[in-house]
Amino acid sequence: MKNPIEKHNLFVTPSGLDALVEIVEGMDNVAQAYQVMMFTMNHCHRLVQVAIDEDEARDEELSVMRDAVAPRKNQQQLELF
Repeated sequence: MKNPIEKHNLFVTPSGLDALVEIVEGMDNVAQAYQVMMFTMNHCHRLVQVAIDEDEARDEELSVMRDAVAPRKNQQQLELF
């Protein structure tokens, strides 16, 4: 799955909500407010990407496990005949 939230490389990606709040609290004008929006979008992008990566890793792990189990099932079926 491709992340639907675009990352804007001209802006830092906050490491968490506390970092984002710290950035926001230091702002006092419209230009800075726009920057906060970009920081927020990057933070959202990162959160979505982490979720996508975790899902893909889980799917891959299940696939490997399934492939490891499948030959044994086939072998047991052959032994029954």
